[in-house]
Amino acid sequence: GFSTALAIGISGLWGAFLSEEAERKKKMIDLKKEMAIFEEEKEEEPNNKEKNGLNNDEKEILEEQEIQKAMVTPVNLNHTNNKRFFSLKGNPKKKKRKKNNSIIERSERFATIVASLVDGGAPVLGSILPLIPFFFGDTLSLFHFLVAYTVLVAILIYLGIFLGKISGGGHAKYAIHLVTAGVTTLLVSLLLQLVIPA
Repeated sequence: GFSTALAIGISGLWGAFLSEEAERKKKMIDLKKEMAIFEEEKEEEPNNKEKNGLNNDEKEILEEQEIQKAMVTPVNLNHTNNKRFFSLKGNPKKKKRKKNNSIIERSERFATIVASLVDGGAPVLGSILPLIPFFFGDTLSLFHFLVAYTVLVAILIYLGIFLGKISGGGHAKYAIHLVTAGVTTLLVSLLLQLVIPA
């Protein structure tokens, strides 16, 4: 009992860490793409105020122009041209915003339901698949155990490749991490069963 609880804790901790790491890397990559952030090397010296001879206003104008060039959709930074138009029919932007909110809310609800089904179903499926070899044959043999462990390793490798694909990192790296987690969990549970007899 205790070794099973500890094995579940180790595998849960390791799996959660790797999946969160992959998800965070993916979010950062997506965020950088959306914001069009490009790392630029600074080749200018720190004391270049005397060399370029620009005052603060000119520098701000140049910065705004550089931002406009980098943006996909230009934004009007001149705040003096803010005009508001009113109509008797109401503000169409509010109606559109309400419609978008309802679509966003529905998609969030759907994503929550799907995520909860996956979170609940994945451990069940991951536990049942390795048990399939034990249903074939009248007596258990070493072959059944080897097939079960092969299925487990294949599942861990597949999950590692999947996490590597999500994060944009190395597929082999995540596969090795997950197989190592599986082997570590197995060894810890076997050692605990030797130390604490049932």
